[in-house]
Amino acid sequence: MEIDRRSLLKTILVGGAFLAAGVPLRTTGESTEKPRGPVLLVIGGSRRDAAFATGAQAVARMAGKKTVPVYKLDGRFGPDSDLISALFYPRRQTRIIGIMDDGMYTIFHELVRAADVCLVCLGRHGYGGNMAFTHRHTMLSALSGQSIAAAVASQLSLIDQNFLVSETVLDNRSATNVAGNSTLPGFTSYRVTGDRPVRLHLSGLSLSEACGVFGLSLARVTHCATSVVYHPQRIAPSANWYELLGQTVMQAGIGVQPSQLTSGSQVFLHRGSAVGRMSPAETFVTFVMDV
Repeated sequence: MEIDRRSLLKTILVGGAFLAAGVPLRTTGESTEKPRGPVLLVIGGSRRDAAFATGAQAVARMAGKKTVPVYKLDGRFGPDSDLISALFYPRRQTRIIGIMDDGMYTIFHELVRAADVCLVCLGRHGYGGNMAFTHRHTMLSALSGQSIAAAVASQLSLIDQNFLVSETVLDNRSATNVAGNSTLPGFTSYRVTGDRPVRLHLSGLSLSEACGVFGLSLARVTHCATSVVYHPQRIAPSANWYELLGQTVMQAGIGVQPSQLTSGSQVFLHRGSAVGRMSPAETFVTFVMDV
């Protein structure tokens, strides 16, 4: 397996800084696990975005909600767009769950900075290309209730392709829960020491191989005895991974997916047996925001 160490390390080490820039995150102590008001889906016009919405709506129905309204961006908005007045100002106390490509999000991000919007969780996702891991996901959550890394990893295990899922949860609460000793079925867990400890969960590759991926010394890694195996709630299985991602982001957005992480960082690394078809690399962003 060919490894691009610098690309993988950049995904984890600078991913949080990329995601957090500009828009304030919900602060500790604010209740964000459940939406305070209605929920709105914001999507672009691609088939990927439509599949994401399909997965998200399935979760909403499972939670007893009616079909969530969808606001479809046409891709033509810019610095002088009336998007803010049309999307945000009439919808105070609304939780917005969205997906869009990197270019569209760059513009959207600048527009929402002045709209009194707070991020609950945000993810950057990559797929395909000539990379060691077919699926690459970097996420940032404001509170542990919105931790979705384990759910994403669990869903991707269904299609058994190579993936790397990393997440940082920004929660300074000192409470301890069962997350410290939890893992997913089929994964072995380790703790990586450092200024900010990282939980490393491996499936399909050895610890020495994982250390080679990240350029880690074995001396920095200790095995974690796991007392709990975490089983994220799954909706209808789907071979479409955009639908799977829509399910997990909606679960976090409406608070139906319990957290299994207090604070800090964790990484899920899986080498699967399924061979994904070669495809051009694509990157896009998902988010949960409170207006």
